[in-house]
Amino acid sequence: MEEDQTDYPARPAPVRLAFRVSYLGSRFFGSQMQAQSRTVEGEFIAACQRLSLFSDWRQAGFQSAGRTDRGVHSRGQVIAFTTDAPDRAIGTVNLQLPPDLWCSAYAEVPAEFHPRYDAKSRTYRYYFSEVPKKMDEMEKAYRHFLGIHDFSHFARVKDKNPVRNILAIRVDEEDGFVFLEVTAESFLWHQVRCMATAILRDKNRYPTFFWDTETNHFHRLLPKGWCSGIRIVVCAGHRLQSASAAASLSIISPGTTLLWKKYAGY
Repeated sequence: MEEDQTDYPARPAPVRLAFRVSYLGSRFFGSQMQAQSRTVEGEFIAACQRLSLFSDWRQAGFQSAGRTDRGVHSRGQVIAFTTDAPDRAIGTVNLQLPPDLWCSAYAEVPAEFHPRYDAKSRTYRYYFSEVPKKMDEMEKAYRHFLGIHDFSHFARVKDKNPVRNILAIRVDEEDGFVFLEVTAESFLWHQVRCMATAILRDKNRYPTFFWDTETNHFHRLLPKGWCSGIRIVVCAGHRLQSASAAASLSIISPGTTLLWKKYAGY
């Protein structure tokens, strides 16, 4: 005799979703969750739990593509988690997020999808607080960073491999602001900040770096405090490796004030 499923309906199969996330970082203490501070992950997890998308974020495989520091903005962060209520997640998550944090698109991804390890590239954009006087010299300087180099003197390396592959780099101007935009497979801590400082500095007053053409590495140690005192803002973004995820990327109705509308799509 078949069991009556009326009172005990079958649970829907869990679905893994990836969301493209933007935020204004001014009021966040970084993106990574902290027990006593307001963070991007903390607000996002709280919103999901209010919607009963999951109870335990660890069991849901909640993951971000990368970390951003306090005050850093993003227009293309990727957050993924698994839920048995995907329609509710897509339709209402923005209604529960605060005004300075919102989702602009989503994709259904494979169960094993990891936004950090499946990222094809990462892009950071630094805005300089003042328009540099010698744009032509900056353009000559930044071209040296293209390709594979040892960035030991341009980052806080610790126990990590200092070699990184810079896929694209440019200095440009938009709406009256000059910015440095760098795309790479991955970055070291404070790497782009130090690169921006080196490009901005007057090479006659402050020798910045020496590029050894034989080893293809940079060989001048940065003075202490090099990366401080420059007022710049970064916009972080990530591109997904999964072709199927990119193909099914859909725009989400924000439900809150959508800032930076022109950046909603790639």
